[in-house]
Amino acid sequence: MKKTTFRISCDGFVDTESVLRQIEYMINGLHKAGYYDIILKEHKENRSIEQNKYYWKIIGALEEYTGYPKENLHAFFKRKFLTRYVRCFESKFIEETSTTQLSVKEMTEYIEKVTAYILTEIEPNFMLPPLEKYLKEN
Repeated sequence: MKKTTFRISCDGFVDTESVLRQIEYMINGLHKAGYYDIILKEHKENRSIEQNKYYWKIIGALEEYTGYPKENLHAFFKRKFLTRYVRCFESKFIEETSTTQLSVKEMTEYIEKVTAYILTEIEPNFMLPPLEKYLKEN
């Protein structure tokens, strides 16, 4: 069965009848016997296309400045800022998060960490692409 998602907007009041109608509609559409899960979780907006474009604009400018391929720079920053170390039993391993899994807020924080690192550890006078100008043009 294909995963089905519908969004409930809650501004302090939830129209329970409407939600139940949507759930009933989905349940009536089931054609296979079996078990199904209904999961209710808080909605999280994934990083925006604009954030992703701006991030890659920064990485592209850094590629021109340093000569390192943008794929290597991206891998470096992911390892530096999107990695957590996990210990299980006697093993310790690294878990990396993809930028596609980040929320808008998390992507903003990631871009801030990347730009801070560039300006403090690589080149204090590095010219970051202008955020406002870039977003308006693209």
